[in-house]
Amino acid sequence: MERWNRVVLIAGVLAIASYAVFLRRNLSFAAGGPDSGGYMNEARLIAAGRMTRPVELVRVFGLDDSWLGYFMPLGFAPSKGAAMHATYPPGLPMHLALAARIGGWKHAPFYIAPLAAIGCLILMVAVATRLGVPPLLSFAGAAILGALPPFLWHAVQPASDVLATFWALLAIWFALGSRDRPWLAIAAGVAFAIGVWVRPTNVLLGFPLLFAVRIRWKSLINIAIGGLPFAVALMWWGARLYGSPFRTGYGAIDFSWAGAMSAAPQHAEWLLRFMSVLIFPAGLFVVFDRFVDGWTRAMLAVWFVVFLFFYSLYGFFDGWLCVRFLLPAIPALIIGTLLLVRDLYRLGTRWNRPVAAAIALLLVVWIGYAPIHWTGKLGILPQLKTIEISYPRYIAWAEGRLPRRAVIVTGVLSGPFLYYADRPIVRYDQLNDDRFQILRAYAGIHDLPWYAVMSDEEIDLQGLRQRFRGDWQLVDHWNDVTIYRLE
Repeated sequence: MERWNRVVLIAGVLAIASYAVFLRRNLSFAAGGPDSGGYMNEARLIAAGRMTRPVELVRVFGLDDSWLGYFMPLGFAPSKGAAMHATYPPGLPMHLALAARIGGWKHAPFYIAPLAAIGCLILMVAVATRLGVPPLLSFAGAAILGALPPFLWHAVQPASDVLATFWALLAIWFALGSRDRPWLAIAAGVAFAIGVWVRPTNVLLGFPLLFAVRIRWKSLINIAIGGLPFAVALMWWGARLYGSPFRTGYGAIDFSWAGAMSAAPQHAEWLLRFMSVLIFPAGLFVVFDRFVDGWTRAMLAVWFVVFLFFYSLYGFFDGWLCVRFLLPAIPALIIGTLLLVRDLYRLGTRWNRPVAAAIALLLVVWIGYAPIHWTGKLGILPQLKTIEISYPRYIAWAEGRLPRRAVIVTGVLSGPFLYYADRPIVRYDQLNDDRFQILRAYAGIHDLPWYAVMSDEEIDLQGLRQRFRGDWQLVDHWNDVTIYRLE
């Protein structure tokens, strides 16, 4: 048996190493879309030791703070004193800034997400093994997690989803081992708190942590000791930036039972598509498995259900990528299924062993089929890399055609303009014509020319002239981005 476990371990390590190579080949080294660009801009701000950034055009024009919203790149919101702050939680940007301090801005920050993904697979094996799952099934569980399209999508770009999953798994792993080692409970508190810095809703992990330590007061106190300094710091951050220690940059969250009627079925649909009925909802049936310790059953059920319940009430669902919100809890589903397969086989009857073997075989087939099917059907990784790398290329192209003192009207390129060109911008999607004409007069006083750099999907020349009155002329066009000048 030891020899077999050694073979499984070697094969598993080789598989994870191959997965790391796969992620590296598909890694995007670009601050592009709203998420990656927003996180990278915030990381730059934090690395400079600042929480806010002055809005240059508001100060130049002598406007009051009510105008700030028109000058916000994607991922930013107005602050007092003609300034702006990032809306994203600071946890991931702090990781990115630390990586940049070590290895520079060109590549190092972009390795945070894939390294977190590899860490998730290792921790998936570690947590499952600690809960009694055999090594082969533990590695199968890691493969299921790593093959999820939302996991893959966010493992190759600066995004918080995979990192939040990493800290959730680490907190659970520490908590499970803390019974005889109090310092591990403190470590669990630290990991839990860092996870909340990365994504505030990771506070929901506090519920399964209660069962992971079996509601032992000493362990809970040690978890609180580990997490308290981070909690105080995060409340200070919220009070400074958002006016309340309990607020985040996302503002108020809109909960509704009506939204749940829409979001909950869609979460269920995509979980079924990505993981099959063998994992959702089958993984939740571990609560009826008498071979599994009662505390473990409660932990796994609560771990997943609280996240699903929260994001169902959230009422927001715009497609398959929204399953990313559940990533910190999906390991509970997978481990539940693995325990059921283990115990079905352990029963040892002539019926149960073949059934367990068949389920295990189906899981193996699904592990091999799912990534090929969904990455091909959704075209996720090649599509992402193509999209993300286009942003810095568009900015470099536009910079060769724009005067430095120009006022730039833009939309989806607002974040990349800030990151790659350090340019002040005006958001076309926030501005109406009346306000535009006022800004146009202010710019005329300072002899600042107006240009628009727009994706063709956002607006064309005719639409631009209709939205903002003036003699707009086409300057240049490349792929699906066009530069216009206001005569």
